[in-house]
Amino acid sequence: MTWKGPTMNSDNDVLRTLAEARPRCLADLDLLDHDRQEDTLRAILSQPRGSAEPTGPNRPVRHLRLAVPIAAAVAALAAIGVSPLLRGTAEPNAPVEVASPQVILSAAANNVLNIGASTGRYWHVATRTHLVDVAGTDQDPYLATHDDGLEYWSSQTKGGDSWFVTGIDEKSAPLGPSDAAAWKRAGSPQPIIPARLAKLGERVTIAKPTIFHNMSGGYYAVFGGGNVSLQDLQTLPANFKALTDYLAVKFQRLRSSGTAFDGPKEQTAWMFDELRSLLVLPVSSQMRAAACQAIAALPGVRSLGRVTDPMGRVGSGVAMDEKGQTFDVPLEQQLIVDDHTGLPLSLQDVAKAQSKVNPEITVGTAVFGQTMTSIGMTDAEPAFPPDAIHEN
Repeated sequence: MTWKGPTMNSDNDVLRTLAEARPRCLADLDLLDHDRQEDTLRAILSQPRGSAEPTGPNRPVRHLRLAVPIAAAVAALAAIGVSPLLRGTAEPNAPVEVASPQVILSAAANNVLNIGASTGRYWHVATRTHLVDVAGTDQDPYLATHDDGLEYWSSQTKGGDSWFVTGIDEKSAPLGPSDAAAWKRAGSPQPIIPARLAKLGERVTIAKPTIFHNMSGGYYAVFGGGNVSLQDLQTLPANFKALTDYLAVKFQRLRSSGTAFDGPKEQTAWMFDELRSLLVLPVSSQMRAAACQAIAALPGVRSLGRVTDPMGRVGSGVAMDEKGQTFDVPLEQQLIVDDHTGLPLSLQDVAKAQSKVNPEITVGTAVFGQTMTSIGMTDAEPAFPPDAIHEN
């Protein structure tokens, strides 16, 4: 399944398409109120965005949403050069027109409802996950980039077979020159084991891709702060207000139970993260539209305008600041959607400042990234890597 975006003659064509694409399902939320849109656009245009710095990869394990065995996924993922995000580029001295997040997400909600009419035997997703993690010892730590692929086919028929493949083309490498020097001092280990796993005595090896069959009765994904099954996903609210309330309750329970997040986060930032992940999971088109609406209604969500994802595909982006600190820098959580389907192209968490502790992390470094190389309904039978092994 190859991703193909729409062909547009200009950014103005895209903006006009977005503006005209408000779905009826958003009638109960005045997202396109003229005054609000004008204020939003004025605020955005008062802070023009240049091209981001070249990015590195990824983010700690909470973002690996599929609840398949994590050892392979955490162990040896790989260093890739993540392309810079080109935010709202335009001709020199030309005015930059940026669609509001409400316009972008309104169009996305409408588009995912439209593709809801498409049918197939499987909900199929293939992703590359990129992660920056700390390796080495307390005395000589360094940062490593990890990268691996995951692909799954979720049956859309009752009792049908579902398949997952983890650990596709796993790799790991030091993040930058100073990290490479520390890695060499440590004996150039492969795979590079994250320090948090090494301290637990975890033995990690680069394994072959692993196939898991029929996980529909067990835990399938991580959502709302816990493991959920396919059945759990189907019972989530498909109304944006109810979905927002559902997540608000989950957040309060997690906070009151003392569950440790990987950094103090505002509720809205946590909800943004959960909602963008829902767009990837095997849920109904109505639920994806509700997730788009819920993101649009979050305080602080803002537009990135026209952007490119790590694969160079052009889409529309929205973002939310994460108040917590990862690697001693604030992050910008990003969601980039395809303008034609409304489905996500990429999720990224990007550093907004230079790290004082880890100089290799600069403005624009993606400490987490999940890029969808393929996503949507399909009738095609699963195709597994020839070297894959069967877990069950």
